[in-house]
Amino acid sequence: CFRINRVSACKDKAACLPADALRFPMIIRSRRGGDLIHGKRFAKDLKKLYNDWKVPDDIKGQIPVCADRGGIAAVMGSVFGYSDYLRKDIVFGNENKAFIFTKSRE
Repeated sequence: CFRINRVSACKDKAACLPADALRFPMIIRSRRGGDLIHGKRFAKDLKKLYNDWKVPDDIKGQIPVCADRGGIAAVMGSVFGYSDYLRKDIVFGNENKAFIFTKSRE
C-alpha cells in the first residue's frame, strides 16, 4: 500500500525520514499492541496517537511504523494524510540520504 524510495535530499519533510538519524537495521511494519514512540516531550501510545488523528480502523494497520535498534523511530502518517510522528532523536540536518514514503496506486 506504500513505497519507500531512497533519495539524496528531501524537498519537504512530510513522509521523509533522514537515514543518518537511524540506527540500522530498520524495519517497516504495522502497529502492534502496546507500541510506544518517544516523541519530543513524552512517550505516546500508538493507539492513542491514532485516536488523536481520528484514523479509521481499516487504515490503522496500513500506516507505516518504522523501527530500528532504538525502538520505534517514526510513524509515517503523512502517507495517508495525517501528521508524521518522529522519535525525539530523529532530526533533520544536513543529511545526504533519506527515505521518502509514498502511497502506492492500487
